Amino acid sequence: MSSEWRTFSLGELGRVVTGKTPKTSDANNFGGTIPFVTPTDMDGRKFINSTARYLTEAGAATVKNSIVPTGTVMVSCIGSDMGKSIIAGHACVSNQQINSIIVDSKFCSQFIYYNLSMRKAELQHLASGGSTMPILNKGDFSQIKIDLPSLSEQKIISGFLSALDNRIDLLRETNATLEAIAQAMFKSWFVDFDPVHANAKGRAPEGMSEATAALFPDSFEESELGLVPRGWKVGELGDVLALRNERTKPSSQTAAMPYVPIETISAKMPFLQEYKSGEEANSSLVMFHEGDILFGAMRPYFHKVCVAPFDGVTRTTVFTLTAKNVEAKGFALFLA
Repeated sequence: MSSEWRTFSLGELGRVVTGKTPKTSDANNFGGTIPFVTPTDMDGRKFINSTARYLTEAGAATVKNSIVPTGTVMVSCIGSDMGKSIIAGHACVSNQQINSIIVDSKFCSQFIYYNLSMRKAELQHLASGGSTMPILNKGDFSQIKIDLPSLSEQKIISGFLSALDNRIDLLRETNATLEAIAQAMFKSWFVDFDPVHANAKGRAPEGMSEATAALFPDSFEESELGLVPRGWKVGELGDVLALRNERTKPSSQTAAMPYVPIETISAKMPFLQEYKSGEEANSSLVMFHEGDILFGAMRPYFHKVCVAPFDGVTRTTVFTLTAKNVEAKGFALFLA
């Protein structure tokens, strides 16, 4: 096996295609079966097999020069989503914010994907147009350099990385199942009051010990919110959570910390799935601490809530909350 690496430009790896959006005013262009990829669809998956919108055959025909085949490496090249990478799992079309490489058979698509997925900050630095709307056009994108070993080595390396990806995906699926169980349990106990209903009927509540069941009353009483378990009181979110508002400025300290902007928080998932480098945190920063609750503060991002697994920084579009009662952190998280 040769260990010689060579330097190529991305344009030498295959045909580079910039996406295009069919006329949205034509109702016949959307609602079909052909995936239409936008940066929003690039959510951390390696392969993209499903998208928010799909094109009809007629819609795809209007942008036929932008159709790319399975195995194409796609990279977002404009705006705040700059530098996200993914591989086309099906023939698809992207919008104009994405440049795609239809990789020649002399190269390994997965190796190229792994390389580019680690170079987001570099791609953003190379972009023109200013910090508010960075743009990496097709010409500049095609000139980006990449170092590659032989094809056989590319396949071996990407094979190892794929095995790790598969393990990570399995763990994420397990986490998602556990998260769903936890949320269902919280709803059962503190929204639907199933243990109280069971106690009232003289039945043992499902899925809990006698000691836990004894913590719930066996009747309800009226309140300003309607019926609530006897002995419970109506309060406010501020009774259990306090706002932490430690604003800061970009510095060497924040550059070395994990950065959690609102787009990295998954909707309706209480545990953080991803984060960014603090080097990308450049304005309106707020510190958070391990155990804090991060709460999406913008209307399009409601239901984005998670617990922080480490100290880090976010932006002012995220509320940083801390539980007033340390023993009730879990309750505070799921309540939020």
